[in-house]
Amino acid sequence: MENKEQLRSLTREERKFSEENYHLIMDFMKKSKLDAEEFFDIVVFDFLLSVEKCGCRFFAGYPITPQNEIPEYFARRMPEVGGVFVQGESEVASVNMVYGAAQSGTRSMTSSSSCGISLKSEGISFCASARIPMVYCNVQRGGPGI
Repeated sequence: MENKEQLRSLTREERKFSEENYHLIMDFMKKSKLDAEEFFDIVVFDFLLSVEKCGCRFFAGYPITPQNEIPEYFARRMPEVGGVFVQGESEVASVNMVYGAAQSGTRSMTSSSSCGISLKSEGISFCASARIPMVYCNVQRGGPGI
């Protein structure tokens, strides 16, 4: 019972944090004129801070453009907050590491881009069917194709 109460409490805090950040971002966007690259940098950084604030302490990923800023950030930041960063040997290995960490109760995430998410789909499905919470971020590539 105590764990459920803690989970509800964290959920309310996370929701409040997200709402506050949403309004800050929208106000900022109205006041400033940014090009697409500057906006992308701000959004990615805000996303990373939100994930960290929500208690993510495990990241496993494999470098693939254009999402390299995410593993670069977590490679530096996870050790500072008592978390673990792993660069997997493949997309499949990375998502399965996240599955294992999430199954143990650690808030975990991975990221990739387009075809990398396709490679991770089996591991994502395992998490979904086992009802294991995880975060995955798909940074889309521009242009035609996957």
